[in-house]
Amino acid sequence: RVLFRSDLTVSLTLEEKITRDFTLMVQDQVLFDGLGENLEYSYGNVTTLTVTLYGLKADLDQVMTSDLHPTVDLTDLTEGTYMLDVQIQEPEADVVLQGQPKLEVTIYSTLEPDSSTETTTQEDG
Repeated sequence: RVLFRSDLTVSLTLEEKITRDFTLMVQDQVLFDGLGENLEYSYGNVTTLTVTLYGLKADLDQVMTSDLHPTVDLTDLTEGTYMLDVQIQEPEADVVLQGQPKLEVTIYSTLEPDSSTETTTQEDG
């Protein structure tokens, strides 16, 4: 036996999930963390990094680039060039990261070459 209530109304709102790109300024917004002693890094001519999030438009509208806290971990890396993942802190809004942003980083020594290993010859005159 099924009872029906004529005073009950059900309302549904369906909203499509979308993707949205957020553009970050590498120099100002990406944290490079864990760089070893006597080392420096560069990321070439790259000025921006694009992060793509997926979710409801209403949720994406709440996200600001400052919520993403992009970080590149340089821990234990030595001199060389690396293609590194940029870790993104997903915001509290119900959205997810699409893909994995990457950045090419070159690590180099700040130490001067050791002059004690160079050989010099002196001529008597």
